[in-house]
Amino acid sequence: MGNKPSASPFPSYDAAVGMYSASEVKELKAKFDTLSNGQATISASAFGKKTSTFGPYAQRHVHPRIFNAFDTKRDGVIDFEEYLCVVTVFRAGGAEEKMKCIYIMYEGIKSGGSMTKDNFRQL
Repeated sequence: MGNKPSASPFPSYDAAVGMYSASEVKELKAKFDTLSNGQATISASAFGKKTSTFGPYAQRHVHPRIFNAFDTKRDGVIDFEEYLCVVTVFRAGGAEEKMKCIYIMYEGIKSGGSMTKDNFRQL
């Protein structure tokens, strides 16, 4: 576990769309629209408010990491393309892709660090 992941675990938008039927993409877009209140993007604060029922610890420590994993463009918001690509990892990705995504949630890639077994357990 002490090694950096070699590549992004996220498929391209086109590859992600290709993994779903048109009705499934429409359903995922509807879920995104619910999260974003019909807006084109979800900000970190809006994401936190939508997921605030998990308690104060999660609000301070877990939600920012999840948001950072979804914000693959690093522009401070999540759009539908980012949402679909990350959701695809958790719905259809293999174990390695899911572990890479969890690593990103730990912010190892952003900081250039590595992840230990203890770090992984904390998540």
